[in-house]
Amino acid sequence: MLSRLTYAAPIALMITFGLFILMQSLISTGRYVLVDDEQYTPVNFIREKRNQELVVEQVKPVPPPKPQIAPPQPQVSSGETPQVSLETFALPSVPVQPTFSIDSGFGIGTGEGDYLPIVRVAPEYPRRALINDIEGWIIVEFTVTPKGTVRDPHIIAEEPKGIFGDVAKNAVLKFRYKPRIVNGQPISVTGVRNKITFRLAK
Repeated sequence: MLSRLTYAAPIALMITFGLFILMQSLISTGRYVLVDDEQYTPVNFIREKRNQELVVEQVKPVPPPKPQIAPPQPQVSSGETPQVSLETFALPSVPVQPTFSIDSGFGIGTGEGDYLPIVRVAPEYPRRALINDIEGWIIVEFTVTPKGTVRDPHIIAEEPKGIFGDVAKNAVLKFRYKPRIVNGQPISVTGVRNKITFRLAK
C-alpha cells in the first residue's frame, strides 16, 4: 500500500504540473487571440463637414431720379404779336354800291345830335391765322340801333376770305354808340361800316 502511494504521488504531481502548464498555455493563447490586430478593423468616426456656399447677391442701389428740368417757356417774338386796327365808315342810309376804296372812309357830317362811337372792341386774332402768319382785313356793315347797340352785322369785303369773318362780327356786336338824335328822338342808323385790319407786328 505504501509503495503504491509512493509511485502515485510523483505521477499525480506531474499530471498536476502538466495541467498547470497547459492552463497557462491556454490562457496565454487566449490573450493573444483577444489582442490580435489582424482580427479587428479599426473604425474611425470622422464627421465630415458639408460644403456650404453662401451666395451674396449685391443689389445695385437705385440711383435717385434726376430732377426734371422744366422746359423753357416758349417765347413769342415780337414779330408774332397781333395787331388789330379799326376804321369806321359812316355811310348814309341810302344804298351804296360797293365800289368804295378800302383805304378811304365814307361818312356824313357829324353835326349836333349825330351818332358817335363810345365802345369799340378789338376782335381776337384767329388762331389759325396766327399760326400760319396770315394777315388781312375785313369790312363789316351793320346798323346802330336807337339804344346805341349794333345789329345785323354782315361782311362787305374781306381779304383773305373765310379767315376773319366770325371774329370780326362777334367784335362788332359788342360795339356801343351814342345814338343819332332827330327831333329829340333817337333813331337807327343803317349802313355803318367798319374796316378791321389784322396785322402781325414786325
